[in-house]
Amino acid sequence: MKISGLKVPYEVLRCLLLSVLLIPIINFSVLIKQEKGTFLMCVVFLCITVTHGSDGNPLAFGIARIIDTTVGIAIALVINQFSFCRSKEPSHMD
Repeated sequence: MKISGLKVPYEVLRCLLLSVLLIPIINFSVLIKQEKGTFLMCVVFLCITVTHGSDGNPLAFGIARIIDTTVGIAIALVINQFSFCRSKEPSHMD
C-alpha cells in the first residue's frame, strides 16, 4: 500500500491500526473504573483480532467466547455457594 509516495507494508499498517484500536478499550476500562481489567480486555481483543481476524466470522467467535465465559462464571458462582468439609488440621499455608 502506498501512502503519499511511501510504500508501507500491510503488516505494519495492520499493527498500527490494532494499536490505535486499543486506545478506546483502555479508555473504557478507566471510564468504568476497572483499571485492573485493562490487561485482560486488551489481550482478549488482540486474541480475537490477531488469531481469528481471518476467520469467516470473527464476530461469531467473539460472541461465542463471551457466552462461554459467562457460563463459566455462573457455574463458578454456583459451586462457590456450597460449603465443603474441610479438615480441622492446620494446613501448611497458615
